[in-house]
Amino acid sequence: MEGNDMRVVRPLLGSTIAAVLLVAGCDCGGKASECDRPENKIVKIVSPQDGAVLTFEDDVNPDRVGIQVHVEAEAKCFAPQSAATLVVNADANLARTSFVVNERVVFSDVTLEPGDAEGNVNLSVSVRDRETSVPKVDAIDVRVEGAGQLDCDFVNPSDGATLGSMDDVDPDTPGVQVDVALRCKVFEDLTGEPANLWVDGVQMPTAFFAGDSVVFENVSLSEGTNTLNARASLPQGEMDETITVTVDTPACEVRLQPMGSIVFNIAGDPPRLPGREVIADADGDPQNGIQADLAATTPDCQGGDAVLVVDGAAVATVPLTHAPGGFDRVTLPDGPRVSVYVD
Repeated sequence: MEGNDMRVVRPLLGSTIAAVLLVAGCDCGGKASECDRPENKIVKIVSPQDGAVLTFEDDVNPDRVGIQVHVEAEAKCFAPQSAATLVVNADANLARTSFVVNERVVFSDVTLEPGDAEGNVNLSVSVRDRETSVPKVDAIDVRVEGAGQLDCDFVNPSDGATLGSMDDVDPDTPGVQVDVALRCKVFEDLTGEPANLWVDGVQMPTAFFAGDSVVFENVSLSEGTNTLNARASLPQGEMDETITVTVDTPACEVRLQPMGSIVFNIAGDPPRLPGREVIADADGDPQNGIQADLAATTPDCQGGDAVLVVDGAAVATVPLTHAPGGFDRVTLPDGPRVSVYVD
């Protein structure tokens, strides 16, 4: 009986093993067989959407010229790490490569270049894996706004900002020194284009654009209110931006009179810069510069000395009392920057 029992059990055990192997080898979910069919491989751009209108508000990388966006596509039934290619406006030079991860492919910081005067941009994504002889492709059209337009803003300091001692990039120089920066929202590279800055009517040294930005380094701002005006003639048009900032430190606010005459010119010589005031030459001899009588007042402080600085050099010192301190017959070369501070 025992021998017969063993002969009965052995076939049953073999059948059970075969059944287990059969179950383990089947595709219960059906996904493998679904993705084996080439027609089920799908590529679809999901961001940005077809027909989207993009502006500089959509820019994900303001440090680069133009508008940058992330382009994302669905890549269904493609093996992980399958190669994907993005082409902008059918320009092979603008092609980007990425790879499929979790049935998605992402192209980061894609620069959108307007394909025509209306700002239309064509985006095409293709994906190919080892088993696919012909890549799957999806394409969309979007429109970017702002091409050919000029929109510039101060980025440092901002309009209405109040600056203190912590903002001073050069504490050894009287006043507060800041690096004044502007950025233009443009698609074209502005590198090398000149720009000018005036502080309370005084022209600073010319600076030049790098990319879409320009920086005027180490600009001196006086205690109190300062008006900054930046201008440039650019291919897209005229940049003319003005902001007002306030310097508030423990220093005394000092005013130089006559007001608005920080930059001088010889009488009769047409002003070359807007806001320049023409001051008569005291001795009438233009060959030795301009001689002018200046007065310094400080509404907040009493005592101490007012120091007159011309082109960065201290040229005269007068005591400050309740009455304005006077600088008589100060020699000013044509067009210097003149400032006064309390010592």
